Amino acid sequence: MLFRFFQNAEQIGADLKRALKALEASHLPILNETLQAFYSPGAILPQGQSPEQLAGWFSQSHPRYNLSCWCFFGRLTDAGGRTAAISTMIQAQRIPGQLPYLSEWSYCDDQTNGYVLAPFFSSEGNVEYSHPFAITVDANPVYGGFITLSLASGRMGEKGAQYRMTGRVITLPFSDLAEWDYEIVMTDSFGCIKDGYGPSAFLPQWMNAGQQTIIGGPFEGNVRAFLESGQDDMIGQGSYYYSIPLLNVDRFSVTRNGKPYSSGTQGEFWVDYVVQGFNDSSLQIVKTASWLFFGVQFPEIPGYDGARAAMIFSVVETSVSGETSRLATARFYDGRLETISQNGAHEAAFDWTMEQIQYTILETYEDLSAKEKYPTKVRISLAAPEGSVMMTLSAVRPNQVVPFAGKYEGVYDVVADISLEGIAANGVSGFAWGEAGSASKAHASPPIYERSSDSRT
Repeated sequence: MLFRFFQNAEQIGADLKRALKALEASHLPILNETLQAFYSPGAILPQGQSPEQLAGWFSQSHPRYNLSCWCFFGRLTDAGGRTAAISTMIQAQRIPGQLPYLSEWSYCDDQTNGYVLAPFFSSEGNVEYSHPFAITVDANPVYGGFITLSLASGRMGEKGAQYRMTGRVITLPFSDLAEWDYEIVMTDSFGCIKDGYGPSAFLPQWMNAGQQTIIGGPFEGNVRAFLESGQDDMIGQGSYYYSIPLLNVDRFSVTRNGKPYSSGTQGEFWVDYVVQGFNDSSLQIVKTASWLFFGVQFPEIPGYDGARAAMIFSVVETSVSGETSRLATARFYDGRLETISQNGAHEAAFDWTMEQIQYTILETYEDLSAKEKYPTKVRISLAAPEGSVMMTLSAVRPNQVVPFAGKYEGVYDVVADISLEGIAANGVSGFAWGEAGSASKAHASPPIYERSSDSRT
């Protein structure tokens, strides 16, 4: 049978522990023949050459690299105005100690008291692809279920394309032992963007001390200028990174244990697709990473005839040879501008240097089990002579900690003052998906939470 249902929490918990121990006990070798992502100034890789090849790049895993990851995340708002955060990840991976696929479904609203979570540790035989884009992960070895991501119409990555998320999952027993069925249909109102640089969208994820000195010195914090100078392609230090930042929910329905739970026709989604390679040293560095990320959505900018925009903001800290380095990125994508690259993806309309990026954490939420505080209210200042964005991001609910993962993620409300070429608007309302975490602080025990508040820069 496709589904296996357990009748009690003890059985599921025991099976989960056995699966986790099996993963911890495995010692897969580093696959040195895998390719490494790097910056290239020309359209020499398939995803940079045409819209058709970019759609194909989106639609498959890439076994020559260590990792290919699809992430669909966003907010759902039901007819009563109640908001939920929901996320699906399907990750193909060739990483030591891991099965070929790691996938998960998570859901968080005011009734769940934090996330309910369904992880899938899968072999290649439990994953099926079909064209133009459809992925199904089934036969979870811990307990039954399936998740799917698919293209319903249009072409992958292009404005107007329609996507579906469906699934049946059983969530982990410590938070909510229940069967969830869901369907979400959404339409792309923007088109895809290049989060990274160059025609292949290479996005650095960490720097060594020498690179930080050069980028922060002669290049005044301008990562793009550093890459374009040809001094260093930063091989193995990042990923090929694309996003579909503004998907409008057409309709959704969620059931719990066979009974209607939530439904509606409102919401916004963001899609990430990341392809990454690791060598021995870079894999160890990535394991030290901590990060703060926001995918910001402005479905409408009042006064500009239905204009919409998107932003990415990230700060990543890693430890390289005992020294901590910090890499900050902030980019603005204007839907009115024809900043379209050869493969049809939007180029950034504005890109701030690292020195122009400042943020202040105003409020936090404490995960006592991990002894970690996560940001629930953040003020971001992006200031340059040519333009600025000042925004405040507030989590829609304090408890958005993801069990086991060592991270906090979910929906934020955004209020921004935007002053860029062609836009001068204050108090612009939007949304964001936020993530904060540490790769070294994932935990495997049910967390205990309390709320706290502090400030730091």
